Amino acid sequence: MQVSLYLLLMQERYGQVIESGLLWYLGSLSPQQVRMVPPEIQALIMHRNILAGHMMPGVPLPEVIREPWACDKCFQKAACALSHKVIADAIYLQSYLCQQPGL
Repeated sequence: MQVSLYLLLMQERYGQVIESGLLWYLGSLSPQQVRMVPPEIQALIMHRNILAGHMMPGVPLPEVIREPWACDKCFQKAACALSHKVIADAIYLQSYLCQQPGL
């Protein structure tokens, strides 16, 4: 799916139809050709539209996936953990301040 996303970006950038790309895994001896698959492109665009809808002012972002098997492989693990910590601390601070008399 990542190759398809790059192919879409290249089509937009260069204004040409790009039907396939190369994917080269570090452990393999040669690259593999990856063709654009219409249902995959449709799914990418649908997810992009959903995310864009959440980026409008006043619309909250979707819930974060909290699955160990997905988080262990995620390249954004450190940034995600930091944002979870900041949000958790903000919620704790807010509830603490609400319990203080006179505040």
